[in-house]
Amino acid sequence: AKLKALEQLLSIAPHPNLNKKVEDLWKKLMVTQNHDFFIVADYPMQYKKVNTSMLEVAAMMYREIDAEVADVRRTIYSSLFPSSGGKSEQILVCQNSTGQQDKQPIVFEAPLDAKSTFSCHSGNQELEVQRIEPKYLNENPKFAILAALPPYGLKTFHLTQKPHAGPG
Repeated sequence: AKLKALEQLLSIAPHPNLNKKVEDLWKKLMVTQNHDFFIVADYPMQYKKVNTSMLEVAAMMYREIDAEVADVRRTIYSSLFPSSGGKSEQILVCQNSTGQQDKQPIVFEAPLDAKSTFSCHSGNQELEVQRIEPKYLNENPKFAILAALPPYGLKTFHLTQKPHAGPG
């Protein structure tokens, strides 16, 4: 689903040099679907004198694909939406890859100080942002908004960091 959504995003904001990368990501994904991809991918069963299973290699390849998809998306978004010039405002871009109007929770992670949160605006509409505290001390908090996304479309949200209003 991520690669299909990425292809849709590339159709909206073409980047000829990224089309080949997305095609290569599809090929990498298809390799993991083979019943014996050690042979198909020419991947050694013993890597650096450590035996690996197909499951471990598939998991590694899925992580690589996810990371590369995120990198391509960042490249496209940075060309569509220039930086805010060092302001505390950030842009969150959400994509609906289905043909139906969809209201869904959008969860994002952001490194912030211990008590900060965000305000979120889309045009003249302000959306409520819920802060989700991390389970572990070394994790960043997550934030959630509930937003309607247009069919086969993108929607941008402006996030502004603000101090936490709750008790201290």
